[in-house]
Amino acid sequence: SVQWDDLVTSAKNRINSSGNCEAAQEALQWSFKQMKEKHSFVMPAVKADIYNGTVNSAGPASLSQLIGPIRSEMVEEGIAYIEVPRVSTADDAVCTTFADSLQKLIAGYHKQGATKWIIDLRNNTGGNCWPMLAGLGPLLGNGVHGYFVSSTEKISFSYNNGTVKQGRYARCTVSDPYTIPGNKSIIVLTGPNTASAGEIVVLAFKGISNVSFFGEPT
Repeated sequence: SVQWDDLVTSAKNRINSSGNCEAAQEALQWSFKQMKEKHSFVMPAVKADIYNGTVNSAGPASLSQLIGPIRSEMVEEGIAYIEVPRVSTADDAVCTTFADSLQKLIAGYHKQGATKWIIDLRNNTGGNCWPMLAGLGPLLGNGVHGYFVSSTEKISFSYNNGTVKQGRYARCTVSDPYTIPGNKSIIVLTGPNTASAGEIVVLAFKGISNVSFFGEPT
């Protein structure tokens, strides 16, 4: 539905007439709006510094800026509930800590007798999928769990003994991987706030036996 030639011409005109970075940003946002594009965005430099863990004069970001709260409980005997939040950072140390926390939660509930799991992604607005996938590794199990596909290539993402890989590149590794042998019974909850990296986590559970999906469209 996008008239690309007209859009490119109009966007270039807007960019060329921009007198400062703010006006240029507005031109880009206008372009996204014309494309009805909900996912793409340009991250401001200060926010990008926080996301990448390279903050200098601004000082370190608080953990609440980078990740949402992980909520969990043993709902009833044998059933564990874990809410997996957004992860808005690419900082390796924070990502590893997040993944470790998830695996420790899963290990703790498994040792308490959990055999059924509720994974709540309804408030997961996305960010960085790798620590989420690494943290949920004991429930996903080893193997390929999805692909990034373009017109020219198909790159897998996988989990194996504590490490999540994109193709052959390791993206996140937990400090002390935990394994749950055999089949797990899992329910995955989704909603309209489940987006981007959160949707990748949903897709990772697709095709695994004894996994059911409930909720609203992402």
